[in-house]
Amino acid sequence: MKYFLIILIIIFLGAFSIFYWRGNEEESLSENFQDQEILDYKNGNYQASSSYRVPNGNSHNIDVDLEIKEDKIIEMKLSFDGQEGAGASTLSNQRFSSEIDFYVLDKDIDELSLSRIGGASLTTNSFNEALKVIKNTASN
Repeated sequence: MKYFLIILIIIFLGAFSIFYWRGNEEESLSENFQDQEILDYKNGNYQASSSYRVPNGNSHNIDVDLEIKEDKIIEMKLSFDGQEGAGASTLSNQRFSSEIDFYVLDKDIDELSLSRIGGASLTTNSFNEALKVIKNTASN
């Protein structure tokens, strides 16, 4: 019985040291990777377009031009039906254009979750579609 307890203690200590060692190894690997920022998107300028139809049957286009740097949108230019930003063709597009920068600029591209900017849900949905295209194009 005495030898059985000694063997049991040795097995327990061996198993404990293996689990302890593996945990420290994973911590060490994790710390090494934390020092390196892994980017999901290539830095650069990207463009995409999307269109949408409003309830009265009219179609509108949105052209999105973004500059991405370190996975953040640092510059953006929009045009609606060929007219830039504030010269947008509808009141909804003008409101969208005047408010979108607050939600997009200097934000991580993967953290954007936009819905109904400036009261323009259709414009926002169309912007999101263009953003998906840009993300696919810019992904590493």
